[in-house]
Amino acid sequence: MAELKIKADSGGGTVSLKGPSTTTSNAAVQLTLPVDDGTANQYLKTDGSGALSWATVDTSIADNAITNAKLADDAVGVAELSATGTASSSTYLRGDNAWATTGEATLKAWAAFDGDGDVNATLTGGNITSLTDNGTGNYTITFDTDFADDNYMMNGNQSTQGHLGFYSEATILAGSCRIGTLNDAGSYNDTFRVSVGFWR
Repeated sequence: MAELKIKADSGGGTVSLKGPSTTTSNAAVQLTLPVDDGTANQYLKTDGSGALSWATVDTSIADNAITNAKLADDAVGVAELSATGTASSSTYLRGDNAWATTGEATLKAWAAFDGDGDVNATLTGGNITSLTDNGTGNYTITFDTDFADDNYMMNGNQSTQGHLGFYSEATILAGSCRIGTLNDAGSYNDTFRVSVGFWR
């Protein structure tokens, strides 16, 4: 018999169980049904030896079970990551599931002026409120928006031989910075062009 047909208990219609056209190696396959009707949303599971039982779908995912090949493009959005911090174009997701900024410093303020004339008349820059000429080769730059603290980097150049640097440790402040321009002999000197930037 290739098919077992069962009539409905009442009314019309039948339910059929149909055997395959052939079994593997023409074996006599025997399936043993479960002892009850299971619970909602369970499925019929085999032990590989013909014994059937009801089982519940396991929705948990083991660590490292999902690979790139199993995910469609853009399948996981930022909202599903449940990370701390704020996601933006300038942050990245760390291994501890927190958004963080990169270690690269960003230019926060800059100034360019003629040091041997009227410094304010020639001043151009960004995030600079004022520039004070304290004397020969000695200038104080006041920031429009203060740094969080005095832990920032400064770099610049002048048009004559020599170097530019911090005036003193005490004058490196969150809201302003005093710089000096020196010649090769180590003396403060005015130079016709000074350019300086501040990074954090």
